[in-house]
Amino acid sequence: MPSSVRIKLTQVADINLGFSNKVNPFEWFNWSVFDLVFDLGNASGLHIADILSISEQMNICIYDNSEAIQSSKIFWRNENANSIKNNAITFRVSFEEGEILSSLPTASSHENLYCFVNVFSELNDSDCLSILKNAKQAIGLFTATLAIIDFIRSESIINPHEAIKDKQLLLDKDTKQRTLTQWKTLVNKSDFTLSEVVELRSSNKVLVLKLI
Repeated sequence: MPSSVRIKLTQVADINLGFSNKVNPFEWFNWSVFDLVFDLGNASGLHIADILSISEQMNICIYDNSEAIQSSKIFWRNENANSIKNNAITFRVSFEEGEILSSLPTASSHENLYCFVNVFSELNDSDCLSILKNAKQAIGLFTATLAIIDFIRSESIINPHEAIKDKQLLLDKDTKQRTLTQWKTLVNKSDFTLSEVVELRSSNKVLVLKLI
């Protein structure tokens, strides 16, 4: 990754990324280093939409299955009609249909960010590795960044709320709530390395991945 394109923690105030019902400040990336964010498997792109208003050069591509994309287009069309704020940014939102387990959109520069929000915790290790394999192919010769925004379970559960959440997810054999050790084990089976873990003021954290 070029020296000019580095992840940098910064204080971003008054942004709701979808992790809370309230608008809270988050310690987050320096978004200005990215020119294009692929919002993968989340359809609406709401958790990234506000970021567009603080980074004028950044665009977002919402990538999901056909049904989800059609719903997202309707949502954004309504937002564009009803909100002056969104009217100023929706022209930077594009859509692409696809299945993340089959392929991912092709990177166009080193400054692309592949963003997965609460996606991996809904998938087993095999499916997660398939997505990471697709990501490697999509990135190609670029040094784009992956951001997995998800829950990291404590190595030993001591928080009752966390224990309940973990138990609910474990009821489905095809989902997995992972500890940091388990996340590292998963990533080590791929062609990526875990570069850093970014704390958010929520139950989620950001795992920053780069190609080895």
